Amino acid sequence: MRRPGYRQSPDSDWGFPPFSGVDLLKERRSSVRSLIDHTVWHRVDRWRLERLIRSGTREPLQVSLGCGSVVEPGWIGIDLRRIDGAFRSDLRAPLPFPDGSVSALLAEHIVEHLAWDDIPPLLAECHRVLRPGGVLRIVSPDALLIAALLREECDQRS
Repeated sequence: MRRPGYRQSPDSDWGFPPFSGVDLLKERRSSVRSLIDHTVWHRVDRWRLERLIRSGTREPLQVSLGCGSVVEPGWIGIDLRRIDGAFRSDLRAPLPFPDGSVSALLAEHIVEHLAWDDIPPLLAECHRVLRPGGVLRIVSPDALLIAALLREECDQRS
């Protein structure tokens, strides 16, 4: 006979879920490894990109933000994930380019994946890295939203 109070429901024992066969420590180790890998490789790619820019081999500098699996010839691809031919960088952090160094920026179907609060800082970073007369092309399902954000950024700078 079971003593009352030890088993609250058939799914738990003393407030703990039953053993599911999942090694939680292994999952946590994997998560920590993934986080370290992510952080280290973002820094390595940032260093590689800065070295490429200093070498001056890419003129004019054209950057595709959130390039996905395709990087067009002559363009530098930036993506959060590990992709062949692209540099890893988080668009929520400052862009790894000097002021006024980029002649063209393409943000194709990436802005809608960012949080609302992350869009104005990204637009400010795009403005910072663009050369005078540089082009920023934003492709998004909600172009009116992007236009309103750009107008607000311009009003604040004036």
